[in-house]
Amino acid sequence: MTTTAQTLGDDIKLWSEGVPQLGFQHPCILELMLALSSYHLARLKPYNAPRYLELAEEHSTFAIQGATDFLKHLDSETSAPLYVIAVLICFTALAKGSTPGHLLLVAEYGQVSWLSLLRGVKFVVSTSGWPSIFSGALADYQPQPEKEKQQEPSSLSEPLVTGSEDWRLSLNDISDLIAVVGVQRVRNAYEHEMEVLLGCFESTFGKGRDSRQSIKGTMQAVMSWVYQLNDVFIEQLENKDTIALIILGHFCVLLSTIERYWFIEGWARHTIQEILHISEACRRWLSWPIQYLE
Repeated sequence: MTTTAQTLGDDIKLWSEGVPQLGFQHPCILELMLALSSYHLARLKPYNAPRYLELAEEHSTFAIQGATDFLKHLDSETSAPLYVIAVLICFTALAKGSTPGHLLLVAEYGQVSWLSLLRGVKFVVSTSGWPSIFSGALADYQPQPEKEKQQEPSSLSEPLVTGSEDWRLSLNDISDLIAVVGVQRVRNAYEHEMEVLLGCFESTFGKGRDSRQSIKGTMQAVMSWVYQLNDVFIEQLENKDTIALIILGHFCVLLSTIERYWFIEGWARHTIQEILHISEACRRWLSWPIQYLE
């Protein structure tokens, strides 16, 4: 678990000390940590992968059984464990890896569970607030919001040359498609997703800059798009609407900038391939994301 904790972001002590302490109070958290560690070991030791994957499934099953009842109750005492449970389930779902028909946010059977849980994280944070979450066993581990902002220049260590914002040019093409959508609520939903996505691209690549494959995005900046998704967009994605697929395809570029997190690795390329499998017509609008990922 110690090795895996060091791969979950900048807040190593939170995952290596604070969360395990919480896990001893709430066994389902410990089971989720063991599940995530087992998935990690399956990647580190592929010759023993079947064994570790079986362990991961066993720990996940026990964890979900214990977490189900827990997730029904939200108050000042449960906000911290609920937050950790939701985050760990999201990580574990991504660590399990992609499968045919899985579009990251939706699959053949509908919306994926980790997306609902990410919204659960949003609900816990908005309802309880960070001070309530980072209390008790987590009191000493509250992340500093400015930390990632301070690190941002380091990801831009190469000379910054003003460019044509190739990412914005590609996003503008999608905006032209959205402008002719006939259903108002769908058009509004797409416009909202594009506005948020544009902000994520600006945070990751910088205004006035072309995209660079050397850029290391932040989990906060990239996943903030998923965090703010609306139900209408998800419905359109489930219906395999072309514009929804194209928007998701552009998000894959951002997702690829955080592939240093092992449980994110491979998802961007898989999702693009699945989109093209569903609709080859999307290729024209995804020429830039495809080129970037290649």
